[in-house]
Parts: sequence; structure tokens; C-alpha cells
Amino acid sequence: MLLFAAVLTACSDSEDANSGNQSDPSGGGKLTFEVNKSYIKADGTDQATFRLLLRDNNGYTHDVTPEAEIFCAGNPEPLAGAVFTSTTEGDFSFHAIYKRRNSNTVKVSAVNGIEDLPADPDPASFAFAHRMLLVQHTGTECPNCPRMMNLLKALAEDEAYASKYHHVASHSYNSSDDAYSGAAVTLSREVNLDGFYPWLTFDLTTDYEHDIDAVKSYIDEHHQAEAEAGIAIAASLVGNRIYANIGLKVAKTNGYRLAVWLLEDNIQSNQWGATASWQHIHNNCLREMAGENKTTRIYGTTMGELESGQEYYHVSSFLVSDSWNGENCKVLVILTRNNEAGEIEVVNSALCAVGNSTPYAY
Repeated sequence: MLLFAAVLTACSDSEDANSGNQSDPSGGGKLTFEVNKSYIKADGTDQATFRLLLRDNNGYTHDVTPEAEIFCAGNPEPLAGAVFTSTTEGDFSFHAIYKRRNSNTVKVSAVNGIEDLPADPDPASFAFAHRMLLVQHTGTECPNCPRMMNLLKALAEDEAYASKYHHVASHSYNSSDDAYSGAAVTLSREVNLDGFYPWLTFDLTTDYEHDIDAVKSYIDEHHQAEAEAGIAIAASLVGNRIYANIGLKVAKTNGYRLAVWLLEDNIQSNQWGATASWQHIHNNCLREMAGENKTTRIYGTTMGELESGQEYYHVSSFLVSDSWNGENCKVLVILTRNNEAGEIEVVNSALCAVGNSTPYAY
């Protein structure tokens, strides 16, 4: 298929939506127009690939992309193929026409500043290191929360456990807390069901342990020798926006979800009940979660079934609030899936500071 870049300056953004369905009033089935990337580099090489699916009245899905015409908003001529590149930064909207039927609209943003993923240190390997997810529910006016802070500090200083998890501080107790965020409130309401503080959840479950030996015991029981997929990240700050270029490498075929969270370090806010000066400085604080609703923000956007040996690429972005320090931010990527009981469980996680990159870990 031919690349298309000649008429990009005529394209304009008409609808901010990357998925959806358009029903056929004649009963011919349902069209779904998809794009594999919401962001591409504005380098004339990086590609967004489109696909148009038709689900017929018998429930079968057909790829009808070759029979469709794909249009960029503001340009009357269709693309020469089903891929899009750009040398110009901007937001571009696309829709497809199939047998006189219009699809939903998808959006692609072309930007400068998206960093390349780091080199894979072991391309032939699929024996990925496993990182659990520990979420600390806390707040600066919680007088007992320093006890949990002491526990987590001791855990992080234990070399036998430090590499087995990533830690998120979800400040949702009091809005006067400089680390407080709406994302933290959303997360705490979902997984801290009893509303107790301090509270520690493992892999987005509601488990709570109050002493370090119990926490280590839980990690010993649930940490895996190898993860089902690996995660690579490159995070960059461009103006007031953070871009996360994400790579996934799959060891086991499954249906996966991808969650992307933004954390911030070095937030100074006085902590009630503090027993040491370091407890007034808060790290790994949840600022924002990517996604359109609670489920996608916490547990991730559904990517469908990814096959063993497959690699998948995605770019997420966050607008940095004036009250945040973008240079102190980190991107946390969480890969989840449904287990046999239908419950969402964490498969793996990876963390990358802004201005840095995190390669696949084996």
C-alpha cells in the first residue's frame, strides 16, 4: 500500500474519537473503523494503519479495508492506501466509506518529540522479569499513614524484594494534600472498598497487610519467575505534554489490557504523624490515568488477543497541569488480562522517568 502525505495540510480535526460503530439502516451489518496508533512521529516515516471491519448479521466479522475509501477530513480525495504518514505536526481525523456507507471517525496526532524505544537487550528471549503492583492509599492528614511509609521504605531497601514490584502512592485522603488527585480518588474508590487508611493493595486487589513480614510473604506467594509479556517505554516531555512510547512483547497468547498512569516524585507536603523529615516528601504519587472511563483508566484499554511472539506498539500522552513538575514525572505502564474466573489481574508493569527509557527486562 502506498504512503500518503501529499495533502496533509488540507486535513483538519473534526471529531476526537478512536473507535465506534455505525449501524447500517438497511440491515447490512455494522462497520467499525480502527487505527493502530493514535500518535505518530511527524517524520514522514512513522505510520498509522487503518482497518475497516464489517460485522454481518450472522455475527461474522470481515475485513473490508481493501474495498473501502479512507478520507482525511478537509480533503476531498481518498488516501492512496490504508496507511498515513505526516511531516507536519497536527491532529488529523479520518473516516472510511464502504458501499456508500460512512464509518465512525478516528483521530491521529502527528507530533515531534516522541522518543524511540530503547534497543531490546535480548531480542530472542521471551523470559520477561515480573513486576507486581503495590498501591499505597494515603494522605497528608492521615495520622497513621507514616507507619505504612516506614514499611514501604524498608521494603524498597531490601534487595531481595525491591526488583519485584512497582509502588504507587494514591493520595486520596484529603484534598489539601499537594499530592492529592482526582485519579487517586477514582482508584481508591475502586480498590480500597472499605475506605481505610493506610491501606495497601496488591495487583489492584483489595488485599491489605499491615507489617513487612506479611507483605513479603504475599510477594513470595504471588511473584512469578517469568511474566507473560514484557514492556518497554520511552518517556519524553515536550512543552506541557508528556509522551509515552510503549512497546509490548508477548510470551503467551491472551487477551490483554493496557493501562498507562502518570506519577510524580518529590512532592513536598507536610505529613501528619510524621516521625522523620523524609516523610514530608512524597514520591510515586498518582497524578493521572489515560483512558475514557473508569475501567480503561484503572485496568486498561482492551487490545484484543495478542499472540505469542507478537510485538505491539502504542503512544499515550498526558497534559501536564500547571501545579505539577513535568520533569519529576514518571510513566507507569500496567498490562492486565482476565483470569479464568473473569477477574482482571495484573500481568506485568514497567516504570520510566520522563527523559529516560526503560528496555524490556529479562
